[in-house]
Amino acid sequence: MKFNFITTTISLTIFAFFWTLLYFPAKVPGLTVENFSELFMVLVCIAVIIKIKNLKSSPKVYWILLSGAILSYLGVYLDFVEEFFDEQVLNFSDLEDFIQTFGFITLFIGIQCWLSLHNSIMKNLKLISELDHLTGILNRRAFYQKVAEYKKILKVHCFY
Repeated sequence: MKFNFITTTISLTIFAFFWTLLYFPAKVPGLTVENFSELFMVLVCIAVIIKIKNLKSSPKVYWILLSGAILSYLGVYLDFVEEFFDEQVLNFSDLEDFIQTFGFITLFIGIQCWLSLHNSIMKNLKLISELDHLTGILNRRAFYQKVAEYKKILKVHCFY
């Protein structure tokens, strides 16, 4: 069986949550907007972690996004779990804020890397679609587009 980092991380955090519920006095948090938003953010982080598997072909972007998503997940998860316990039992407020902030910064950097990768791929595809692969000159469609662009420029500047 192959080791799956994502499944292991999510499973360990869920196991730690239930283990903590068993061994520490817990309370049922109220139905507040904060609790629902924290639970929703946990689920969104899990969805991001699962969805970025498609980026494994570009490891730099994949690992930056994965580490950012996991750090965000852990920060939001700790914030959500803290609602179930008294302040004296689990006091992660500074740690969870640091992890969550660092995770969002890492996610932002990962998204920037992903966008630059996407832009370079799109430029390369546009170049490939405009050039004939045997001769290296413009194909017919690209040639006619360039002629149309030059006609527009000449009409604006030549007044005829």
